[in-house]
Amino acid sequence: MDEQQLNTWLNALNQDALNTEDQLPDIDLYMDQLITLCEQYLKAHRRHPEDKLLTKSMINNYSKRKMLGTVHKKKYTRGQVLMLYLIFMLKPVASIDDIQQLFSAFTTGDGFSPEDLLAIYPLLSERMADNDRIFKEETQALWETIKKESESAEMAHSDSFLMAFSLYSQALNYKRLADKMIDECLTTPPH
Repeated sequence: MDEQQLNTWLNALNQDALNTEDQLPDIDLYMDQLITLCEQYLKAHRRHPEDKLLTKSMINNYSKRKMLGTVHKKKYTRGQVLMLYLIFMLKPVASIDDIQQLFSAFTTGDGFSPEDLLAIYPLLSERMADNDRIFKEETQALWETIKKESESAEMAHSDSFLMAFSLYSQALNYKRLADKMIDECLTTPPH
């Protein structure tokens, strides 16, 4: 791996992402339309081209778990499209139970709804853009450090191994901290 390849990968990570509320449809969508739209937004999340990111049964399961709020006349609102997009962003790193707990304020009927996500999405989107920028900068700095450290190693691809291992290690720490926050700060006590 070289720096150019790393930068290509970093730049491709979120290129098709849903970055602004304006990208959401102005009309409610049927499930097939919803799947098509979400597949477009989530293209960068595929590891392999043949990976299926979203199916009707997945959406139905989220609906049954009350993660999308109430679906009216088999149509999904802008807020539900956003909710589904965010669920699928988190799905590779968080359990469905944790995702459900994270978004429970918007789906439990306590005065919130998936539509309320639209009000905070500009803040959330800005946070995600900052996270992406910081991630790129830190990853490039990590790569420079690893290249210097691995120059003396006689193992082929030691720099790629060390980089991948470091990224997994960081991801684990981020995940563990997020899990702790859900358990300690966002879990609603049973009534």
